[in-house]
Amino acid sequence: MKFVMPLSLVLTVGAFVLSGLALATHEIDHRYDVMGYVLDEKQMPLSDTDVSILMNNQVLGFGKTDADGFYSIRLHLHDSDYGKKLQIKTAAGVADIRATLTPGDKTTRRVHYANFSGGQFLEKKLPRKGSPVWGYGIVIVVIGTAAVMIERHTKRRKRRLLNREKKQKKNKRRR
Repeated sequence: MKFVMPLSLVLTVGAFVLSGLALATHEIDHRYDVMGYVLDEKQMPLSDTDVSILMNNQVLGFGKTDADGFYSIRLHLHDSDYGKKLQIKTAAGVADIRATLTPGDKTTRRVHYANFSGGQFLEKKLPRKGSPVWGYGIVIVVIGTAAVMIERHTKRRKRRLLNREKKQKKNKRRR
C-alpha cells in the first residue's frame, strides 16, 4: 500500500504536467488560432472528426470537431513563420493555407478561418456557431405547424359556440 500511493501520486502529477504542455497558453504574439467548420455536401456538421495541422510534414496541432462540426486549434508560431505553408487535414479533405500575421504585432489576436464545406475549402468566417443554417428550416416548420393547429382549434371553438347558441334558441322556442 505504501508503494501504490506514491506511484499513483507521481502518475497523477505527471499526467497533469503533460496535459499542461499540450494545452500551453502562449504569449499572444506566438498564438495562431486556426478555426472553422467541417461540413458534408448537405451542409451538415461532421462531428467528432479529426483535424490536424502540419508544417513541413510535422504535426503542429490537432483536435476534433464538436457537435456543430466546429474546431479550434491553437498553434505556437513566431514572426519568422509569416507566410509559411500550413496543411490542414480532415475527413472532408486536405487544404493548404499560409500563416498570415503581422510581424512585431504583440497585441492583435491571430486567427485564421479555415472551413471545409460541401467539398469546398473556404478561408473566411462562417456565420454558423449556435445556429446551423438547417436549423432555420426546422424553426419555420414548427412555427407553421403551431399556427395551423391554433387556427384549427379556434375554428372548432367557434363551431361549438355556434352550435351551443343554436341549441339554446331551439330550447327557448319549445318553451
